Amino acid sequence: MPILKIDFEQIAWQAHPTLAGIMTRFTAVDVMGNPAIDSLIARVDVGGSIPWHIHEITCELAYVIAGQGLYHERTPEGDQAHSLQMGFALFIAPAIWHAIENTGSEPMLIFAVHTTAQAIVKG
Repeated sequence: MPILKIDFEQIAWQAHPTLAGIMTRFTAVDVMGNPAIDSLIARVDVGGSIPWHIHEITCELAYVIAGQGLYHERTPEGDQAHSLQMGFALFIAPAIWHAIENTGSEPMLIFAVHTTAQAIVKG
């Protein structure tokens, strides 16, 4: 597969299909006709949040482009919160309940990539 260059500035902001109140710039890539990977920039407005959700089979790598907030994760030991700020990255394994809250004074921008181990092996 040749290098794929994505200019997120050319992708219009649109409402996330399942997370109310979250706007995204989204793109997906198929490998051999199968969805293999998607990437997006999510905008979380001041006082807003990405609600609790789970990715059953995909891994997520997220990087905070701007803003600050809290990453919430549900574990067997209970809910945990971790500070986030510009420059922080997260790796979220499949089947982990998580949420993000903007606690700052500016919109929070997060670049995220979702993929499955199966997609990586096939690619």
